[in-house]
Amino acid sequence: MADRMGVPYLQRTLSLQLTEHILKCLPDLKRDLQARNRDLSKDVAEYRATAMFESSSSSDTKALVG
Repeated sequence: MADRMGVPYLQRTLSLQLTEHILKCLPDLKRDLQARNRDLSKDVAEYRATAMFESSSSSDTKALVG
C-alpha cells in the first residue's frame, strides 16, 4: 500500500491516464480537422471561382459600356 502513496505515484498515474486519453482522442481529432480542412478548401475554391467570374463579368460590362 505504501507504494501507492505519495506524489511520485500520483505523478505516474496521472501521466499514464493523460497519455491514454490523448492516444484515444487523437484519431477522432485528426479526422475532424481533416474534414474541416476539406470543407474550407471547397469553400475557398468556390469563392475563387465566384471572384474570377465576377471580375471577368465586370470587365466585360465595362468594355460594353465604355
